[in-house]
Amino acid sequence: MSPYGSFADNRLPFLIGVAALVFVAGYAFYAALPILAGPSLSMESPVPYQATSSSRVLVSGSTERVQFLWINGNPVALSENGSFAVLRSIPAGYTEFVIKADDRFGRSTEAHIPVLALHTNLSTTTHDKEQEAE
Repeated sequence: MSPYGSFADNRLPFLIGVAALVFVAGYAFYAALPILAGPSLSMESPVPYQATSSSRVLVSGSTERVQFLWINGNPVALSENGSFAVLRSIPAGYTEFVIKADDRFGRSTEAHIPVLALHTNLSTTTHDKEQEAE
């Protein structure tokens, strides 16, 4: 007989050790899952292919695990809870907003939101008025 006893005698501590190891590995995977998932971007407005009569559009949404956010290449500030809201001017006709979100590991996600502006710009600028005066 072995001085350490038989396997049957050591089975309970062995099973407790295996169960503890499985629990720790499972919790580590659960805790790391958001980091492994990468950045998340959810758009609230504008709705894709939205038609608007206004020359200004509210671009808003929320993010998770995002460090940097850009709308058409321009940086946007995020609130502490990851939401954002920016008012953008758009010309008449078709405009596409490209919203890009990057996490701290360099992974990114993008949303492309097309908008159709039906407004007509009837205002004249100072430059146009000067040219008319000449």
